[in-house]
Amino acid sequence: MTTRINTTAAEGESTVWAIPAGTVIQVGGLKGSKATVELWARADQSADFAYVGRAKLASQSFIAVDVALLEAKLKWHSNREGDMLKAWSV
Repeated sequence: MTTRINTTAAEGESTVWAIPAGTVIQVGGLKGSKATVELWARADQSADFAYVGRAKLASQSFIAVDVALLEAKLKWHSNREGDMLKAWSV
C-alpha cells in the first residue's frame, strides 16, 4: 500500500505515478466530509491528462483501475481546511 495523499489542505493534487492494471485506490477522511478525490491519467506522454473517475468520502471510498496507465495523479477538492484526507493505492 502506497500513500498518495496525506493532507489537511482544502484542495490540491498528488505527485504523478504509473498505475499497473488491477490497482485499487482507497480514500479516507473524517466522517461527514464532503471531500472528493478524482483520478486523472494519460496513456501517452504526448496526451493531456484526462478524468478517469472519482470517489466521494460521503459515499464511495474506492476507485478501481482495470488497465495500466502511464501517468496518473489524484486531485482533491471540497475538503474542509484542516480536516485529514488520505488516499492509498494497492
